[in-house]
Amino acid sequence: MIQSFDRPIEIAEDTYWVSQRDPHSLLQVNAYLRRFRGAHKTINYLIDPGPLEFFSEISSKIANVVQDVRNIQMYSVNHQDPDVGMNATFLSRLNPRSVCLCTEDTWRLVRYFEIPKQSYKNVYSFSEKRVSLATDTNHVLEFIPTPYCHFVGAFAVYDRHSGLLFTGDLFGGLNPPGDLSLYATEAHWEGIKTFHEIYMPFNQPVRAAIDAIRRLSPQPRAIVPQHGAILTGPIMDEFLDRLYNLPLGFDLQVEEKPDEELRAYTQILNTLYQRFVSVTGPEEAELLFDFSRREQELLQLVDMDIRGVNGVRRHASRALELFLHQVSNFYDRNLFNELRSLAIKETVLHRLPLPMDALYHNSDYQDPGFSLTETLIQ
Repeated sequence: MIQSFDRPIEIAEDTYWVSQRDPHSLLQVNAYLRRFRGAHKTINYLIDPGPLEFFSEISSKIANVVQDVRNIQMYSVNHQDPDVGMNATFLSRLNPRSVCLCTEDTWRLVRYFEIPKQSYKNVYSFSEKRVSLATDTNHVLEFIPTPYCHFVGAFAVYDRHSGLLFTGDLFGGLNPPGDLSLYATEAHWEGIKTFHEIYMPFNQPVRAAIDAIRRLSPQPRAIVPQHGAILTGPIMDEFLDRLYNLPLGFDLQVEEKPDEELRAYTQILNTLYQRFVSVTGPEEAELLFDFSRREQELLQLVDMDIRGVNGVRRHASRALELFLHQVSNFYDRNLFNELRSLAIKETVLHRLPLPMDALYHNSDYQDPGFSLTETLIQ
């Protein structure tokens, strides 16, 4: 689906996507604005405020809906990662009376974002972990514990009125190369699977979270994560079923003999190289890798020539990083994104450490009043 990301996108009544899409990144970041209106009051609530370098885009989109980012009265932070909530630094300064919703475990860390202590409200301090807002008795937020998904203090926010479940990193994913869409399709599964294999510590916490979600009544209409795409309809149920028994994180860790590891990296690098050659031709490969310069570090670690990768000699993970760095200098960004995605997939399949350079290299990110108890909450 072709969609413009220059303006807020309304995903449900009074609920807006207000982040940005980076065409050079596999890891997309989402922030959502929820407006609660009624009883002659309006409460503007921001879910996971996002990273500092996105603040300009996020605040501009917020202003398109509520005139000014200063009109955000309440925001929640799923966990302490800077891509999730560091814009709380700006929100708390622009509106010192805004309320920060998070767990005690998360607060111990996000307080270093210079959020005033009087702003903090523990989401588990509400009776039955839910709160009814002062705008309407039907405006109820329910806070669902999702510990170790992927932080002990993580939680999901269930907006019972809209039926949307905001889950932070849980159920997030890497977007397919070149696919910026907000709604998940079958093509998103591999990226969601890979994301969870990397970032979730093991399967049990994810399974417990899915069990908790399935106990909700009514069931959510959509799952809205902080990374990747929104899950809705049959895809949502199908992906939850697949994740329920998927080995994740430490479940995947096995001891590898050094020779087995070298063979695995040899296979991965040759897969990447052959894909590069199939698209560009051997002449481009010769120019990019310059096989005549045997003193370069990559060729010291890897036995490779115009025909392919014959073997990895040593420091295999370093060799993969060097290979990806070399390809990142190629002019075809689409091909680089494809190889980067393939590298992530192959290392996970071989149960090898993820080359972090594959996630973040050359991503051109852009730089960037009232009482809680008396006014917001009934």
